Amino acid sequence: PQALTVTAGTTVAWLNRDQTVHNSGSKDGKVASPGLDTDDRYTVVFEHEGDYPYFCALHPQMTGVVHVRAR
Repeated sequence: PQALTVTAGTTVAWLNRDQTVHNSGSKDGKVASPGLDTDDRYTVVFEHEGDYPYFCALHPQMTGVVHVRAR
């Protein structure tokens, strides 16, 4: 989704259901997946509150944000 809200300590998974390779990255380096082929998965545990914008470096128009809130 373009925006996702989770509680601190949640594991978020990116799953590529497309026929095109994608990746997920962020300027702060918290999100830094390799290229994900069809059905590949990448996970990140978000331990701290904050907003974590991310994007696909291969398709820069594809963006989103994970909002992490207190437990």
